[in-house]
Amino acid sequence: MAISVGINAGPAASSSSVVATGTIQHVISDAERTAFNIQDAALKSAIATYFGEAPDDAYVCSPTPWGDLYQTYGWPQVQTLFSVVSATVLGVTSEPAVVASQIFENFSSVPADFNCGITQEVSVTTESNWSETSTVEVGQTISYDISFLGAGAGGETSLSYSQSWEKGGSESQSVTLGTSSGITVTLQPNQSVEAELTASRGKLTVQIVYQLTLSGYTAINYGDTYKDHHFWALDINAVMAAAGSPTSITTTETIEIDFYANSKIVLKDPSGKSLASFVVGPLHP
Repeated sequence: MAISVGINAGPAASSSSVVATGTIQHVISDAERTAFNIQDAALKSAIATYFGEAPDDAYVCSPTPWGDLYQTYGWPQVQTLFSVVSATVLGVTSEPAVVASQIFENFSSVPADFNCGITQEVSVTTESNWSETSTVEVGQTISYDISFLGAGAGGETSLSYSQSWEKGGSESQSVTLGTSSGITVTLQPNQSVEAELTASRGKLTVQIVYQLTLSGYTAINYGDTYKDHHFWALDINAVMAAAGSPTSITTTETIEIDFYANSKIVLKDPSGKSLASFVVGPLHP
């Protein structure tokens, strides 16, 4: 099951949310052995601490000699599990912004109707940064689906993309604010109005904590037998804990999302007095 992140970006924490789900599990890689400090020599030393004597051979996955100990005895290979610990909205900042404006003036000698709708294309962006990078190879991508509430003329815009684990980077998408129709005003001769497209320009910050853990058994061999046996299977976490090695690796992803919401068109007279206001996207408190 892949990791997926869903984010709703609204102009306030109460209208914003983040959910991260899924797990990734696979047989441990050489790079992950290094990250968890269970390479051959280190693993044998940890086994000596836990079990009383270092083995001649120690394995974490197939294949092994002697007909493959994992297959022969049905022992679980050591696997890496990548999972989500938490997903949190850290905060939202929002400020009003004038996105575009246009003056409409009646130069004729008779009253006339004017369409005062205006639009402006803007970019909504997301940037991902990781607290640290490691040699752990998850080998799969994380899927992101971000909804910008009230961003576009239709009320909601979404941005979907995928990134490799710990890659980071930014993504963006253009959306159109405002409306080009539905705002009709009658202007008298020589009368003018200014149509001002405004919106709340926000930044949402979310944090996702991921954890990598191990499961399974190390298969070991004593050439001269130990405790009356050549072959043993030892729980990898018990071995690592006895040696004081970390049994989990935690990394944090911080995602910052720049977006627009609560767009509206305000009509003003030449003195700057507001005459009318038209909501062109759903409002969110």
